[in-house]
Amino acid sequence: MPDPQPFDSSVLSAIDAGASKAELVWARVPLFGWSVADKMWARRARPVREDLIRQLESRPDTGAEWEEDIRPFALTICELAREQMGWPNANFLPADPFSVVFWSYEDGLDLESAMLEIESGFGIKTTEDDLQKWMTTDLEAFVQDIEARKSLIEAFA
Repeated sequence: MPDPQPFDSSVLSAIDAGASKAELVWARVPLFGWSVADKMWARRARPVREDLIRQLESRPDTGAEWEEDIRPFALTICELAREQMGWPNANFLPADPFSVVFWSYEDGLDLESAMLEIESGFGIKTTEDDLQKWMTTDLEAFVQDIEARKSLIEAFA
């Protein structure tokens, strides 16, 4: 079996680039229009989500892909991502883009919920600037950043 490949983050930007003029118009109409635009977005996003799920389901256990010193913490974060983001398993690679692993497909609040869980679980704080930075990184950089923050808090506790 070939080595699993990381997710391609460009698939998410392609979803938004595919918005029709009708969808853009509906998105500007409060309440009812927002609902219509959301349904149109979901119709475009569903095949992408299904493809990502197929990729994830075809991956073997990826625990060994993580460096040994950070593996237990990384696997905890991967499990949290699976649970909060609705993925079928936690077989994420260090090179998977943060933006894909923490994609708020279900209701738009999944990422916020995951960040709250991380903050409360590890006693750290995150900001909007942090999220913007992580959106351009891979899962490994995110895990290392959260682990470093957690370790710093523990060192002063």
